[in-house]
Amino acid sequence: MEQKIVVWCDFSPGMDAALVHGIYLASILKKELLLLHLIDKKRQEDKLMAEAKMRGVAGRTSDMIPSVRVRYLVRNHELSQEMLMDLSEVYDVILMTAGKTSSKHLLPKLKLSGFPFLFVNGEKEIENLYKRLVIPVGYMRRSKDLALWASYIGRNNQALVDLLAAREPGVDDRKRVEKNLSAIEILFDKFAFPYQVIESSSQTWKLSRSALEHALGVPEALLIVSGNDKTTFIDNWLGLTIRKLLRKSGNIPVMCINSYLDLYTLCG
Repeated sequence: MEQKIVVWCDFSPGMDAALVHGIYLASILKKELLLLHLIDKKRQEDKLMAEAKMRGVAGRTSDMIPSVRVRYLVRNHELSQEMLMDLSEVYDVILMTAGKTSSKHLLPKLKLSGFPFLFVNGEKEIENLYKRLVIPVGYMRRSKDLALWASYIGRNNQALVDLLAAREPGVDDRKRVEKNLSAIEILFDKFAFPYQVIESSSQTWKLSRSALEHALGVPEALLIVSGNDKTTFIDNWLGLTIRKLLRKSGNIPVMCINSYLDLYTLCG
């Protein structure tokens, strides 16, 4: 079974952007493309009509990129944990692209997912995507998960990775940041692709905001963050939650990785 990039097809305004980004990722990572549509029972959507619409989308997509195998899938199920496991284990999905307009519905599902969600907006020329990857590196171990995906996309797309390092006042936290940076640099040096460490003025709890500001100033950027619906009172009051980050991210694509659940599939 070939690994797949799945595109969330809900026929919302953001679907075309999700499709463009899915096509590009499937092309550079040499994966199959799976177009997924879930029947909307509240609107009493007809399954035969939905399948006909999806066949049309799949046909147009195949014409756009003949080198990538395109399939479509129509299901009656909700995007439950069982459905996400099915996508991971049966269909070998490693990533899902979706429009930011769908993030309100999809974000609560991320904590159940063993693969990242990539939220996108707007349409760009395909060849100009993902040439700069921005990763916040704080004292949390989850920074290493972000680095794995950056290394995967970076070495397949000849991209430059910006490692935005937190500045911690405490000695122990500062050592944790340095340890994470060291582990990431060892990984990146192994694959011999370009990266740079950028010292920020932010502590870990404010680092997502700094990473977003940096990404917004960089053409062709992709921001990779640890995204989860679990937030503390401090996060909601002072920090930049993943919902706020997506609202403020404009046309910058944002990859959200569930670092609280082991990935079903290790990216190659």
